[in-house]
Amino acid sequence: MQYKIGLDTSVLVNLYVKNIDIASFIKSMPNNSEFYYCHKNETEFKGVLKREYRKSDREANLAWDELSDELDLEMISWKSEINSFIERIKKVSEKIDKDRNQGFTQTFKIGDGDLEIIAYFMAGGLDRIYTSDNAFFLTCKVLDLNAIKLKVSDYSVIKLKV
Repeated sequence: MQYKIGLDTSVLVNLYVKNIDIASFIKSMPNNSEFYYCHKNETEFKGVLKREYRKSDREANLAWDELSDELDLEMISWKSEINSFIERIKKVSEKIDKDRNQGFTQTFKIGDGDLEIIAYFMAGGLDRIYTSDNAFFLTCKVLDLNAIKLKVSDYSVIKLKV
């Protein structure tokens, strides 16, 4: 069986900044996995590297190219039906935030970028979605998507690049 797996930006950034051996990561996934992303993942990935890790445009572009090549990432191309998912995802996210954020400063509401990524993943009919982001994970779960949360400790058991 072929598994179509969506990788959230949080996973892609962690794979890069934690210096994870991509071959080991791939081996930790189900056999016959294909990895997917949408354009927003690439934009967010490069933006995080530049803002939080002080990478230059060139370094961020090279990091994306290297990671996407190693993972053999396939882009989910424009799907007109994502618009039908956006409002549903937004309502779910707002409800989660309202229910969970009772006097706490942490928000459980996802941003517009995550709305778009989840909509693309839904339109792409992916089998699994991996994320390290709490709000993204909870939103996917409420939407009955097969979301799997990778915690920081999960990355530590995957082999590092040498």
